Amino acid sequence: MQPNIQKQSLGRDFLICLGVSAVGYILLRLPVGINEISVSFGVCALYLAAYLLPCPTALFCTVLPAVAADVIWGSFHLIPMTLVVTAVCQLSLCWMFDRYVQNNLGRFLLAAGVGGVFFMVGTFFYFAVAYGMLEALLSMIPYLVQWIFASVLGYWAIALYRSKLLPKLK
Repeated sequence: MQPNIQKQSLGRDFLICLGVSAVGYILLRLPVGINEISVSFGVCALYLAAYLLPCPTALFCTVLPAVAADVIWGSFHLIPMTLVVTAVCQLSLCWMFDRYVQNNLGRFLLAAGVGGVFFMVGTFFYFAVAYGMLEALLSMIPYLVQWIFASVLGYWAIALYRSKLLPKLK
């Protein structure tokens, strides 16, 4: 996967990333327990933004919907942690994509691994602040599985986006 060096059609890519991210993070805060789907959408948005957009724009596309979801659902005490966790994960993926991922599945998996470490640390602190240490420890394993699933989903979303399977939207 070659990162989009020219960053062509920034408007369309921006809207795609913002939309996927908004769906993921708003679903994540729903009280009906569909975390698996929403985390996958959120992480997929991190990958798409890291691949398609320049770093500041990618950061905006993922952090804004995450914080907006906390505001929509009234989770104001989680906003600082949401901001930090999402920003660190997005920055680490942007850095890895810009430096190392060049049409190479192994390097993509390395980027996914580094992002996964930041995601696990962030998830632990997020749940520790929101719900306590025991919940934080118990939540790390399912979220690690979700990160792996979402990494595969993100890889295939990028591959699908780059392929001729999607019509060119102009």
